[in-house]
Amino acid sequence: MIDFQAAIEEIHHANLEDGSASRLVYATRSPDRRISTLAPGTFRTLSPQLILIYEYIECWECAFLEKDILSLRQIAKAWETDWIAQNIDLKMRNFPTPPGGEADLSKISIFGCAREESDEITLLWGDDEEPRVICYFGASLDSFDDVSSLFDYHLDMSRL
Repeated sequence: MIDFQAAIEEIHHANLEDGSASRLVYATRSPDRRISTLAPGTFRTLSPQLILIYEYIECWECAFLEKDILSLRQIAKAWETDWIAQNIDLKMRNFPTPPGGEADLSKISIFGCAREESDEITLLWGDDEEPRVICYFGASLDSFDDVSSLFDYHLDMSRL
């Protein structure tokens, strides 16, 4: 499995070299072991990969293509945070059924979101231990098997 700490640091430094406003907020305590879904009051247990990430960082501003990796607290308050709720609402109106045909909001978590664009990263919870990852870029999207695949992709991109 990928070394998330090393990957986060490498991508972060590449972002800074490219002039990004990338900013890491390191974790100061052990993360809650659950993550909110888009269905209010519904949670999923953090996957092993997400635990490794949230044990190292609380959140990461401008992580991937100006998208923030949200803290677990921000994810829990997504519907109360205007810029996040607006992004989610826009995607739900334009992509009524997310990739994979999942319309059950209790199987979807927000993971990342752009402040200036209607782009976000969502987690699709299925039967596997790790959720699939969907990255929206305006009207298009990319799908990854898990969070590790997302990080591998951005590591490769940062090395170009």
